[in-house]
Amino acid sequence: MKTCIAVIPAFNEKEGIGDVVAETKRYVTDIIVVDDGSTDGTDFLKIKEHAQVIHLGTNHGKGAALRRGFEEALKKNREYIVMLDADLEHDPTLIPALIDFAVGEGVDIVSCARWEHRSDIRGILNNFMNFWVGIVTGYRITDSSCGYRVLKTEALKRLELESNGFEIELEMLLDASKRGLSYAEYPLKTKTLSESRVRVYDMIEIDLFFDKWVLENRARIRTGKHKKLFLLFFCILGYIIFSILKEGTCRWRQVQQSS
Repeated sequence: MKTCIAVIPAFNEKEGIGDVVAETKRYVTDIIVVDDGSTDGTDFLKIKEHAQVIHLGTNHGKGAALRRGFEEALKKNREYIVMLDADLEHDPTLIPALIDFAVGEGVDIVSCARWEHRSDIRGILNNFMNFWVGIVTGYRITDSSCGYRVLKTEALKRLELESNGFEIELEMLLDASKRGLSYAEYPLKTKTLSESRVRVYDMIEIDLFFDKWVLENRARIRTGKHKKLFLLFFCILGYIIFSILKEGTCRWRQVQQSS
């Protein structure tokens, strides 16, 4: 099997992180856990036998935690890097199959594609985003937001990721297409947990990121003239709407925190 290192961001995952690390260790060469300012009393000492733990001190966001983990992972010089969540939704036993798939298909990035979503609304929103991300990137995409992925180390070195939040998965696809990296999906059925950490504010940030990225990189988008015009119109409109929603959400959060 190819050498592989796992990067696992963790924020208040006391219930699942130990099991995830113990199971992941069976399939990878190294594990890096990035503690994103957990406050739930997670005992990271228990997992240090199997993983290197990096503490960020305060909560910076999933994107920031992953980028810090990637930075450390690249120092290990493994052939592949797998990213997965710490909440038991991503099954570590699939890692060998994902690596074999990446090797067999000869692609730079493999992302899992979930068969089901937490709700019908979430599924509709995801499919809407998948459609537009597919047009922009040229990839065949059925799940643009899944955080269970395998990357060639050489491919990760070429990415220039800047996101701090949940938009990191989207940024990875957009930046990969910009740099000519190859991509494929691996279909799987994941455990669908009752609670998601992605809130309305995060979804607004994700949409804003997409709209802004498209507008800044419009010259690179290779699609039909009419489809491109419609895409740009959609992104301009979306940027205006989600900027207003973001401002309103920020004010609401400030009121909630002060009350």
